[in-house]
Amino acid sequence: MKRSALFDVVAVYRAPLAVPVTVLSPRGAEVFTTRNVSLGGLAVLGLADPLQLLGSVSVEFTLPGNHEAITGHARVIWSDANGAAGLRFTALDSIGDLRLRQWILARHAEDESERDTAVSAQTHNSATGT
Repeated sequence: MKRSALFDVVAVYRAPLAVPVTVLSPRGAEVFTTRNVSLGGLAVLGLADPLQLLGSVSVEFTLPGNHEAITGHARVIWSDANGAAGLRFTALDSIGDLRLRQWILARHAEDESERDTAVSAQTHNSATGT
């Protein structure tokens, strides 16, 4: 895959992620759980009310395997009656942005490798009749 095509794919890739995220809104600091994260934002679970988060918020979360939190600002772009919300990053600290990019790229590569392995196994099984 060409470099630019890879970056286009990674730009929209959502990596499953279940870690605590602290969200600071005008209502105060609240802790939710992430559902997934991308270069553009994250989805959170655990809202008691779909209108619990509105507008601009601050976020802080830590990626698996890292000890330093990623901090930044986001805008709430959707929420639903099931307690989920989507937050689009508007700014991340520069080191955190770099760590997130590296982490997303590694997760995407792992997913692609697992998908290639599964396809190879299916192709082999179909060819051998097993």
